[in-house]
Amino acid sequence: MGQLSAIGVLVPPKNRAIEEEVLPWLMGRITDFLEEDQATVQGSQNVVIDGILECQNDHAAVIQAKYDRIKKAE
Repeated sequence: MGQLSAIGVLVPPKNRAIEEEVLPWLMGRITDFLEEDQATVQGSQNVVIDGILECQNDHAAVIQAKYDRIKKAE
């Protein structure tokens, strides 16, 4: 026979097991997947941003060195 649920209605054991064991586990796995997906996206964005910033810094250093050489030559 079924057992009482939180609202007082008889619930078959199979349904109760699904509600109490399977659904919480499934929701946890979905949450983990979404967090991992977000971390992957954020990591990819950071790689691109870091690469752009590194190139900008390298370029700025080359330009500064050029101006330093011109100033020294004057």
